Amino acid sequence: MAELDTSWFSSGQFLPHGHCYLWRPGLVWLHLLSDGVIALAYTSIPFTLVYFVRRRRDVPFHWMFLCFGAFIVACGATHVMEMWTLWHPAYWLSGTVKAATALSSLPTAVLLARLVPTALTLPTPTQLARAHEELRQAHEALECRVRERTAELTRRNAELAAQIAERERAEVALDRSERQFRRLAESGIIGVVTSDLQGRIREANVAFLEMTGYDADDVRAGRVRWTDMTPPEHRTASEQAVGQLRTAGVVAAWEKEYIRKDGGRVPVLIGAAAVDASAGENIAFVLDLTERKRAEESVRQLERQREADAQVRVLLEAAPDAMVISDEAGRIVLVNAEAERLFGYARADLLGRPAETLVPERLCAGRAWHRVHRHTTGIREQLVGRRSDGGEFPADISVSTIGTAGGVLVSTTFRDVTEPRPSLRRWIHQQESGRGV
Repeated sequence: MAELDTSWFSSGQFLPHGHCYLWRPGLVWLHLLSDGVIALAYTSIPFTLVYFVRRRRDVPFHWMFLCFGAFIVACGATHVMEMWTLWHPAYWLSGTVKAATALSSLPTAVLLARLVPTALTLPTPTQLARAHEELRQAHEALECRVRERTAELTRRNAELAAQIAERERAEVALDRSERQFRRLAESGIIGVVTSDLQGRIREANVAFLEMTGYDADDVRAGRVRWTDMTPPEHRTASEQAVGQLRTAGVVAAWEKEYIRKDGGRVPVLIGAAAVDASAGENIAFVLDLTERKRAEESVRQLERQREADAQVRVLLEAAPDAMVISDEAGRIVLVNAEAERLFGYARADLLGRPAETLVPERLCAGRAWHRVHRHTTGIREQLVGRRSDGGEFPADISVSTIGTAGGVLVSTTFRDVTEPRPSLRRWIHQQESGRGV
């Protein structure tokens, strides 16, 4: 082994390589400088490759760069040996370096040959530029679509915000409407019920229950049905209302009656609207018309009384005797034209005066007038009347009572019996004229 090491580094019987160049300086320096520059270049290239691989770890096949670096270092070593063998014929060492270079170059060549098909699939700069341009165009198109989508999303967000605001306003209005409806339902002013088209009342407020005489337990037990509460004469109108609810969802208010729990009847004004058409649920507002009906009846009675009063006035004016009507307090409330003529008063002067104004004061102080005027049971007597000028005349007086809505009125008839009345004298004259004929 020692001999082999000695033979590698010894010159032995070999001549230096410079003898081949006949030690010509120019030729020796040409080879020396050329091999030196090549060795220096071969030595620097691996450092550059290693630096490149370390900085660009994303480069594929970086191991191939390392193989090339090792191969190039070995090639540089052979040129260094060429420079050494110019003066020292260590050809075994030079051959060993060349053998190492061969061993590093062969797998590099094989690996490179196997790598070429894969490397050919790598895109060329033109392809990369084209791909980059396509990517740039796709990026611009994508940005354009993003801008359009962003604008669309902005518009949709604005619409959604408007819808949310509108929904919030609607919710506020609905909440306010619900509170108002709740206050209306709880106020007891109007009856509120929910029912189905088959007649069952599902919910009812206190006002409705009070006007119909039922209670909440009756409603929960299903004993309150508007079909059973509707009198026969109102069922046709109710059926028509149900038809309008099915078709239009609302029905105009109409009057009807409900049969109360105790069997009595209550007049109502009812209006209804559909709440859930699919379930046949509707809501109805029921107004008790009892007071209004009473008021209408009072108005009708008043009108009938006015008509009766008008007829009484006509009868009074047509009566041949003086008619004086006074109230229970004895105040004159009505006179006819014959009373104005007989007593000499204007009608306005008599109204409101005591009835005693028409008789002498001595009768008022005595019992005659009081007996006649207070015991008004169809009494007829002969007394004395007094005119506006103080004159007196004998008169037949008849007293009767008239029942009215405002109380009892006293009707007093005065007939002057001093002499026959003009109408009676005309009748006597006609009779005598007839006998003469």
